[in-house]
Amino acid sequence: MKFVASQSAFSAALNSAMGVVPGRSTLQVLTNFLLNLEGNMLEIGATDLDTSIRLRVEVEGIRDGSILVSAKELFDMIKIQKAPQV
Repeated sequence: MKFVASQSAFSAALNSAMGVVPGRSTLQVLTNFLLNLEGNMLEIGATDLDTSIRLRVEVEGIRDGSILVSAKELFDMIKIQKAPQV
């Protein structure tokens, strides 16, 4: 998966999804985001098993794919970026 996104739009979507991600969980998978890129649409998914969220962000898609990534680490990295695109 490879894409280019607006830092502000991507950060805003991740911020919304962080509200669903539990701080601690016995199921490690719940502390991750599922990112799925199809064409120019990136879907961000998160759940705590009671509540789920799926957000779509328009991006410049380069290579489609899916990945499970640490929600906190990705959010922190994107939040501090100064570049207008990430």
